[in-house]
Amino acid sequence: MVEKNLDRCQKETEEVTQIMLVNYNKVLDREAKLSDLDDRADELRNMSSTFSRTTKTVAQKKRWENRKYKIFLAVVVVVVVLIILAVVLWLSLRGAVNQATESRASVNQATESRASVNQATESRASVNQATESRITPMQAD
Repeated sequence: MVEKNLDRCQKETEEVTQIMLVNYNKVLDREAKLSDLDDRADELRNMSSTFSRTTKTVAQKKRWENRKYKIFLAVVVVVVVLIILAVVLWLSLRGAVNQATESRASVNQATESRASVNQATESRASVNQATESRITPMQAD
């Protein structure tokens, strides 16, 4: 009986030893997995900080591109407005020059018609004087 008890105890001890070895192996596997998981977490942390820096850089570049496009658009609008103003002023000045030319032409025509009226008047006066000078000697006879 003692021997049976001793065998039974040895079997139980072996079973417990086997269970303990399995548990010990599981603990070692878990430790390896935890170490691997910790390494992955560190790698992810590094990648996330790199990603964060990259996104900030890309966002800043995109903001500058957006500002460049807005500035370019503003310059184009200003140039178009200036061209429109230049065309309007050119047409206005051209119209004013045409009006001035027309008024000068009408003034010249008025001056020329006055001159021709004056010449006609002078011609009539000289004709009248000539006629009077002819009439005057005849009346003296």
